[in-house]
Amino acid sequence: MKYVLTTLTLICLILSLSAQRSDNPKVNKSLAKVNVLSKAGKTAKAEKLLLKLSNKYQDDFAVKSKLAVHYLNQKDYHSTLPILNEMLEVNPTSVKTWYTLYDCYKQIGDFDEANKALNQAIAIQDPNSPNSAKLKSELANLQFIEAALSNPVTFEPRRLSDAVNTDQSEYLPSMTLDGMMLFTRKVNGQEDLYYTYLDTTGHLEPALPLVTLNTSYNEGGHFISIDGNILFLSKEESRSGYGGFDLYYSVQRDGTWTPLKSLGKTINSSARDRQPCLSPDGKTLYFTSNRKGGYGGDDIYKSELLPGNKWSTPVALDSTINTAGNEASPFLHPDGKTLYFRSDGRVGMGGFDIYVAKKSQSTWTDVTNLGYPINTAADEGALFVDIHGQKAYYASDAENDNLDLFVFDLPYAARPEPVTFTQVRVIDAVTEQPLIADVSIVNLQDGSQVSLQTQEHNGSISQLLDTGNTYAVTVSKTGYTFYSANIDLITEASAEKPYLYTVRLDPIVSTAPVTETETASESAPIILNNIFFESGSAALLPQSETELQNLYLLLRDNPEIRIKLIGHTDSVGQDQANLTLSEQRAQSVYNALVGKGVKQSRIQYEGRGESEPIADNETEAGRRKNRRTEFRVIR
Repeated sequence: MKYVLTTLTLICLILSLSAQRSDNPKVNKSLAKVNVLSKAGKTAKAEKLLLKLSNKYQDDFAVKSKLAVHYLNQKDYHSTLPILNEMLEVNPTSVKTWYTLYDCYKQIGDFDEANKALNQAIAIQDPNSPNSAKLKSELANLQFIEAALSNPVTFEPRRLSDAVNTDQSEYLPSMTLDGMMLFTRKVNGQEDLYYTYLDTTGHLEPALPLVTLNTSYNEGGHFISIDGNILFLSKEESRSGYGGFDLYYSVQRDGTWTPLKSLGKTINSSARDRQPCLSPDGKTLYFTSNRKGGYGGDDIYKSELLPGNKWSTPVALDSTINTAGNEASPFLHPDGKTLYFRSDGRVGMGGFDIYVAKKSQSTWTDVTNLGYPINTAADEGALFVDIHGQKAYYASDAENDNLDLFVFDLPYAARPEPVTFTQVRVIDAVTEQPLIADVSIVNLQDGSQVSLQTQEHNGSISQLLDTGNTYAVTVSKTGYTFYSANIDLITEASAEKPYLYTVRLDPIVSTAPVTETETASESAPIILNNIFFESGSAALLPQSETELQNLYLLLRDNPEIRIKLIGHTDSVGQDQANLTLSEQRAQSVYNALVGKGVKQSRIQYEGRGESEPIADNETEAGRRKNRRTEFRVIR
């Protein structure tokens, strides 16, 4: 991709050079005629007259300036260069001419000459002038651009399908854990929200308008929480608003979005408050605002959630993030530590570039430009990075006059820390209907716990999980047996896919004593996936406590229940030794429950060794599944 410079600085220089006047009245009269010809589109005649004047009045700075402007307007930088050099022979102390020479060399990619011209402009510029700092800043930009063009990052954007892209403009994509993509579409000047679903194969369903939230006002900058239950958006000022743009929110209840509600005067101001982003834990709201008291134009602010669901007074992020320029489009990745944003106040390719910053405890560090050709001389748009940190979504007009949605593989250096998620859907094993159940997710490394409840309309919940940990997931509901799963995220590779569970909870059936004419029956086995033993031993590991407590609570809360504990092993070793070990392990669980106060008469235990495998014993993964402890409810 060719680097193209279209900066306001260059336009201003053209206008400045164009305003030069000659000391010769005849020359000024001819230059006025050149202006008339140029405005009439007769550029060839204007150029012929300028060349004639340049040959006749070789030392006239105004003529040279007008000819240079003529070539600059045509973007003919190669023809402009000799004219600028002639101007510098007449007036070697013109900072504007040296700067224009620098711009031309940069346009044609001659960075060595551009560097020389810019350094010359800096050398003759008054060091006390405000322009001196601007020139030095431009030198840093030049050095960055030269290095970025010489070391491009991998960038292969792919346009999303026509399920979302139309002949209208689509932009500002965001996504939930379950694959819902939300974006803005502009139709006849009106911004509305649309949504689609992206499956694991990359297939997109045809997009539909979010009818319940779209209004006659523009619904532009928005953010949907990672679980898809809270939506924030910025809306242009209405009769009830506080400023040019205000922030609103809606909550999804039973599959329906509540009416938009303003975040109120604590968050909203008389300025433009836009582009919201919620942290993955739901406790910090980020947004952009041009309110007074910031660092420059638009700055990124944050507000913390207080008790009573109130928001704290917003404060601007420090100068690590905010600059004297504009910062926009904050997006905090679900890892909670990686912030992507746009800025035109930093060293970069030009205009708005996209940057990434890392959070260390409470401070932001390592602000990095995403590099060329992700960033160009144009203004780059907002970026959304998927939960796995591998794909980035954005809008571009690279293929059409309108904006379309694209996706590309994010360079490794710009990727966030690996995270994944679990999604648990709970249904009644008999009726197949969704259940509102309690879901506990315990970090077995540090014992921290997250308690959730499934949604009423679909019986599901979603929760982010950090790598480097092992989790115990338990699903329980009064009147039902419970379910457990173990998620091992010790390796980064384990975060490449989500952990999806459809849990069928069995209703607890009354277990009255069996009469002489009746035969006792057992429920289907329930695997205790979070019972752990020392290798080759029946000694319980401390990480088993969460599962033991859950089983104890099931027995405590359902005093009529009797259970049978069954131990299993893999096929490694002697049959008899495996049978003995499996029984000893079942007995260890029995002893732990009795120690918690469960009556011995309510629990049976036995070992079945390697006789009932549920996976292939030829692989370690299969053997790990076969080494299990389970229980059955005795009916």
